[in-house]
Amino acid sequence: MKKIFTVLLLAVFMLAQFSIASAVAVTGDASITAIPDFSSGTDVDLDWAATGMAAGTKNILVWGREYAAVPVAYDWNDCQLIATIIGTSDASGTFTYDFTTTANLAALSNGDQVEFTLSVDDQTCATADVPAIDSVMGVNYVDTLDPQYYQGNPPSDTGVAPELDIAACNTFEYWALGLDGGPLLPGIAYSGFGTWNPQVTGTFAPPAPLGPDTSLLSWTFNFPATASGVWTATVWPEDMAGNQALQPNISAMLLLWTPPSWKTVPISPMWPVTLMRRTSATSPTSA
Repeated sequence: MKKIFTVLLLAVFMLAQFSIASAVAVTGDASITAIPDFSSGTDVDLDWAATGMAAGTKNILVWGREYAAVPVAYDWNDCQLIATIIGTSDASGTFTYDFTTTANLAALSNGDQVEFTLSVDDQTCATADVPAIDSVMGVNYVDTLDPQYYQGNPPSDTGVAPELDIAACNTFEYWALGLDGGPLLPGIAYSGFGTWNPQVTGTFAPPAPLGPDTSLLSWTFNFPATASGVWTATVWPEDMAGNQALQPNISAMLLLWTPPSWKTVPISPMWPVTLMRRTSATSPTSA
């Protein structure tokens, strides 16, 4: 009987030691430093920070729950491990909370609100202490509705008789009005219009050209104040592969003084007449 009592006493002592060892006091503060107001209900990125860490191993846990007028307790099935910290160093980062892997937040609806809080624990989610019911560090609203838009573009001239089809066009025009929420969803939070994400795809005869198929040149040259005699200007077009026109277009002109102004007399008919005016009796400048 004495042996049995001794064995039972030893067993109780060992269980007490195990209980004490598994309930290590954890010191440290964790907080959500930033969270988007809206998400699509699949995941959300939250910024977090942990300070005042005690020695040993600590887990930073994030807990989520759907907002209710009467708050409900956090569920460990909606808890996710952010990071494990060993030592006393502070830590911070960005964590993506995945709604789809939770038990109660995997099927959120448009307009739902999700509340978040963090905890520091030596245990993981399944055995960690559940945060206080009134602990809320951030809220995210769910917007699952696609934006609506109404669009239009110029009509096609396909089928128009050739003699009537006098327009030539190498551009595409598109107009649209987009809206998200607003008057369509009174009283429901909505994220608002973001971006159009314009994109054009198509094919070229391989390979695709490196430059445009046409180019319009507009070139202005100002003659120096001391210019006189014959001047020439040259244009010699070249493509992206280095091919040049058969010969340069050389235009020549003769500067003449015709009081009270200079003017150029074209020697080459390809060059337009350019009038010059003077600003003083000895220093003509370009118009």
